[in-house]
Amino acid sequence: MTQTFSFVLCLLLCFGTLHYASANDEVRHLREEQIRVQMVKFQASQEAFDSKGAAALFAEDGIARIPFGSGTETKGRASLEKNWAQFFDTLKTMTVKLTTPLLVNGHVGIYGKDFQVEKKTGCVLHYQIVNWFEFEQEWPFHERLPLIKIFSAVFNVDDSSRCVDSSNQTLYQEEAY
Repeated sequence: MTQTFSFVLCLLLCFGTLHYASANDEVRHLREEQIRVQMVKFQASQEAFDSKGAAALFAEDGIARIPFGSGTETKGRASLEKNWAQFFDTLKTMTVKLTTPLLVNGHVGIYGKDFQVEKKTGCVLHYQIVNWFEFEQEWPFHERLPLIKIFSAVFNVDDSSRCVDSSNQTLYQEEAY
C-alpha cells in the first residue's frame, strides 16, 4: 500500500510539474509570436512610409536610438511619429529585403535587412541594418499586443551610397539618416 501510494504521489507530482512547465512554454511561445507580429507591423509601417503606424507600436514613453551608439535618441510616441514623418518625407522610394529571420528571445527581438532608399534629391543610399527591439517585459497578452520600449538600429552605409549629378560626378556623400 505504501509503495502504491508513493508511486501515485510521484506520478501526480511529475504530471503537475510537466503540466506547469508546458503551460509556461505555451505562454512564452504566445508572447514571442506576439512580438514577431509587432516586428512585422513595424517593418510594414516603414515600407508604407506610415509614421503614425510605426509610432503606434511604441509605448507612450518609447525610445528610438537611430543610429545606435550615436547618442541620438528620440523619446515619446509623438516625437517618434514626427521624426519618422520627417525622414519619410525626404524619400522617393524604398526597397527592403530581410536578410535574417525574425529572432525573438524573451522580450527582445532582432532582424537584419538590406535597405535602399532614393531620396527626393536623387541620392541613392544602400545600407545593411540590424533592427533591435526591446518590448515590454510584461503585458496583458490576452488583451493586446506588446509595445516597443526601446528600438535601436545599427547600420553601415556601403560605398555605393553616393549622390551624383547628371554628369555622373560625385557631389557629396549624404548622411544615411
